[in-house]
Amino acid sequence: MSGKSGGAGEKVSRAWKCFDRRAAGPTHRQLLYLGALLAGIIAVGALVLAVCHPGDRALWHAFLYATDSGYMGQDMESMAGPSLLGVLVTLLGWVFMSGLFLTILVNGYQEHVGRIRDGKRRYVFSGGHGIVLGWNRMGVSVVGQLLRHGCGEIVILALRGAQEIRRHLQAELADFGREEHRIFILNGSFDVAQELEGLNPAEAGEIVILGDPDVRDDHAVLGGTTVCSCDSRNMEAAMHIGDIVAGGNGRRGPVRCHIHLSNLRSYGMFQRINLPRSGGGGLELRPFNFFENWAWQLWSPLAMRGQPRPFFSLTHGKPFTRENGRHVHLFIVGFGLMGQAIAAHTARIAHFANGQKTRITVIDSQLDWWRDVFRSHCFVERVPDLSLEFLALPAESDVARGRMEEAAADERCAMTVAVTLSNPDAAMATALSLPRGVLMRDIPVLVRQETFSGLSRLTELIRGTKHEDAELWDEIRFFGQLDHCAQFNEERERIARRIHDYYLRQARRNAEAAGRPFVPGKSQVPWEELPVKFRLSNMCQADMISVKVEAMGYGLVPARPERPLHVFTAGEIERLAEMEHDRWVAERTLAGWAHSAVRDDKNLLHNDLIPYAELDEPTKEYDRDAARSLPELLREGYGLDLTPLSGTERD
Repeated sequence: MSGKSGGAGEKVSRAWKCFDRRAAGPTHRQLLYLGALLAGIIAVGALVLAVCHPGDRALWHAFLYATDSGYMGQDMESMAGPSLLGVLVTLLGWVFMSGLFLTILVNGYQEHVGRIRDGKRRYVFSGGHGIVLGWNRMGVSVVGQLLRHGCGEIVILALRGAQEIRRHLQAELADFGREEHRIFILNGSFDVAQELEGLNPAEAGEIVILGDPDVRDDHAVLGGTTVCSCDSRNMEAAMHIGDIVAGGNGRRGPVRCHIHLSNLRSYGMFQRINLPRSGGGGLELRPFNFFENWAWQLWSPLAMRGQPRPFFSLTHGKPFTRENGRHVHLFIVGFGLMGQAIAAHTARIAHFANGQKTRITVIDSQLDWWRDVFRSHCFVERVPDLSLEFLALPAESDVARGRMEEAAADERCAMTVAVTLSNPDAAMATALSLPRGVLMRDIPVLVRQETFSGLSRLTELIRGTKHEDAELWDEIRFFGQLDHCAQFNEERERIARRIHDYYLRQARRNAEAAGRPFVPGKSQVPWEELPVKFRLSNMCQADMISVKVEAMGYGLVPARPERPLHVFTAGEIERLAEMEHDRWVAERTLAGWAHSAVRDDKNLLHNDLIPYAELDEPTKEYDRDAARSLPELLREGYGLDLTPLSGTERD
């Protein structure tokens, strides 16, 4: 008996399973099942009516009974009353047509809206759209930049929930309500080739691969595999996109693909290799790193003109000469990825050719692990005119405070403190606990904050009060906002491109003057064909313009056509050329190059990695050309002219 009962229960369960699977299926399938059931009711009703009322168009009457509840009363006026069968067919038709039919339609609409909200709906994108793959706190800034760059539609494909991404955009993106109809948020993995193909990347205006993990530099996160796997996935997605673009419909010009690489070692790899274009030349790969982006923003006012970003002068706006012996001393508190990026970029551009070394002091109580990581990919300690000191101590220790007080008291020292701790509260507390000898002087204290709110806004309010300690907050400035990334900064690239054009022009002139044909080297090709590492080199040269100008004792004023173009003295040209050579030496040294009597690019050896004074004259002339072109570059590129600062001694 129990076996029979179990068998019957199993059959009932199987029947319910079949019913539930179909009842919960897509809306069109539910409507199909409803139509079949209704047709069955009408057919059965027609058969019975045909038996009871022969020749009375039974099928038509059954259809009207089932679909029109008012028909029963109208049709039966000639009869003694409605038949039991008519009532039954009408009730069944009313239940299925008025009840289930409307329920299915409403549920189908709700399901459709739910799929849209959850990012499960897929669309066709015809071209000129922006694509964002993955999502983190930089995503809002990226979407805003894509909208400003003329992308008609923005499609976001990420593993993170679509509604969560929408909330981020609503809270942080200006004019989101007005632009929402242009933004499509899809939930899915960009590892899937079919998903990428559906986004039509071959016709996209811009592609940005962010990856899904958050941008953080906590020890626990970076000590694991999260960041590395993110970089690997991002590169894999770029390769997939390259394959899709290669099989595209032959659009004009390459598709720009910006790849976020969280790990500085991965990012540094692109400064050592000639990265080819993917997709048969149709995909232009542009790696970027959040921490590196903020590092160059700090010291590059010209590239950030007209944008709400902070700028801090390494030189404090004062000239650096052999006579005054001025030098830069940067203290970095916290040596996570942000601190490493700032140290590396400072090492690239802080070169003054005045006989003084730039000094960088790193303070971090957990320094040992970070120091080894940094040394493995960034060779700052090999840069000739730079001194790097590590203090494995907290910033509150007597030794660290004594070092800072000593530098603050040195009138020849242009001191800056950068607090790069990833915890915003800890960063602010550390900044306010710095020695009063630092806070009471005109020494910039840069504090990393994820957003410009909370403590950073409080600081702005305190500066406006008459509180006795308000002046302690005067030089505290904030940087590192997660929603401010500048990978689309065209100003920086535009001036770097102009620098490269000057270099090409001079290379051709030199060849003509020597009576030989111009045979371009790897770095002497048009900008569009220039490998990424040489583009980055030109951008670093652009970043150093303001440092050179201030160190030479000049300011910048709006250009006037009637004003003659500034001409440097022979001594100034020689010093600027030496500064440019020192910058180039630092750039190559940081990337792992070393000196050799014979150049060997494969093994990162170069014969020109020597002091400027030891270079031959033709090589020096390249650096002198860069110095001579600076006034013209500033006027044509920025609309600015050089003007000597009052009381400045000329070389």
